Amino acid sequence: MHRTPRPRLGFISGISGAGSLIRGALCPPPLTRSVSISPHMQLSDKEKRIVERLKRRQRSLVRWRWVGLIGALVYIAVGLYGLVLALHFLNRPETTPDLVIACMLPMAFGLFALGVLLVSYLVLRWNGHPETLLLLRLIENAQHDC
Repeated sequence: MHRTPRPRLGFISGISGAGSLIRGALCPPPLTRSVSISPHMQLSDKEKRIVERLKRRQRSLVRWRWVGLIGALVYIAVGLYGLVLALHFLNRPETTPDLVIACMLPMAFGLFALGVLLVSYLVLRWNGHPETLLLLRLIENAQHDC
């Protein structure tokens, strides 16, 4: 039986597993099928309590998002006001710049950064956690199919 010689990969051929890595990159594995959930899925009492807790947490996140957004905007406003106040004090001759830089600027930048982080978190999770939404939707669809 005659076998065709495998192409040499230079220095890579000496590395163990490099050939399979390169073959895997050139020939990707076939796509997997989508996940299906059995329509006859039965949840235990403990699992039902967990699902109810997830639903309550999801409703709570949606309900409190406006409060969080208002709080984050207050943090941003106070941080910007502190920055303007610090710049105002830096221009006055009777204050030392060291005091303003050491005390007011870190507080102003910290509040501003915290507000921006909170706004970005709330925007990304505006409707709740996507994993929880998907899980609850799959459970509801499986229960409606029964």
